[in-house]
Amino acid sequence: MLAVGELPGLNRGTLRLGANETTCLYLLPEVLSAFTQAYPQVQVDIHRAITRSIVERVVDGTLDFGIVTLPIKNARLEVLTIHRDEMALIVGRHTPWLRAVQLG
Repeated sequence: MLAVGELPGLNRGTLRLGANETTCLYLLPEVLSAFTQAYPQVQVDIHRAITRSIVERVVDGTLDFGIVTLPIKNARLEVLTIHRDEMALIVGRHTPWLRAVQLG
């Protein structure tokens, strides 16, 4: 997100960002802290929504950019991967599913 601050003319004003709930809770706090320290004159307005809504709002110009977790294919958008998340499947130690998971 610090690269966003390097855009010409973005030394003040409002940056309108869309993100889902998980991104807002776990990814943005650290990133926004660094961004606001580097660009104190820029106000970040966060719109929390589902992916579909974020895509629609970026396309219609209501949001400057969005951070989503689903693959997006839309000819009107440029999509860049900025973060990869590791996921884990967990099961109880005594569940019948454990053997199936270990064999998979």
